[in-house]
Amino acid sequence: MIHPFLYRVLVAALCAALVSGCVLGRQSTPVSIIAPVVELEPGAGWPEAAWTLQVQRPVSDQMRDSNRILVREARSQLKVYPGAAWLDAAPDMFQALLVQALEDSGRFEGVSRPGGAAGRYRLRTEMRRFEALDDGSRDLAADIEIRASMIHTRSARVVATRTFEQRTRADGGGLQPLVTAFEDAFQQLVTDIAEWVLVSAEEAAAERGDEEIPAEGLRRRPRDT
Repeated sequence: MIHPFLYRVLVAALCAALVSGCVLGRQSTPVSIIAPVVELEPGAGWPEAAWTLQVQRPVSDQMRDSNRILVREARSQLKVYPGAAWLDAAPDMFQALLVQALEDSGRFEGVSRPGGAAGRYRLRTEMRRFEALDDGSRDLAADIEIRASMIHTRSARVVATRTFEQRTRADGGGLQPLVTAFEDAFQQLVTDIAEWVLVSAEEAAAERGDEEIPAEGLRRRPRDT
């Protein structure tokens, strides 16, 4: 006769084996991994910063802090876009795109993430919307809202705060037009944020006379003739 405890162990092991067999035997659904590309084109009149900027990871809610592509169907209703995922969690991906674009702009002495070189300024952001929008139109739209604050590192003073919003309609149905819409939205947002950071620092140096933000720390590039 089998001891009751040993019987329960055998039953549990058999159930686990059956479940594993079902999972292994099931065909997995292919998932497209989306890695957006952004190439920042700085304006001819943008200042050049002789200081470094530290870009923090965006703050977000738990739903957006994942690699799922979200679709908003109603004001308070979100669903997951099937068969596709971001390369990384949305806050990490946006931070990486922003750091890369700011570095490639050539307008900063340096751009880093927290843990690297301490920057004169810290760029703190909050991801308020980061989703595809299904508003009843024929095609979805990429919908992003980022709240940004620029902070003087040593004094912890907030130099400037602004909300950036971008909504770009996909040119057609399906995944690829939606990805293109997100890339276009990223491009505009990153461009707006970069210019705002540079101009806000220049205004802080000129208006507040901060001894740690000398006006000569920002050199305005001559306009092309």
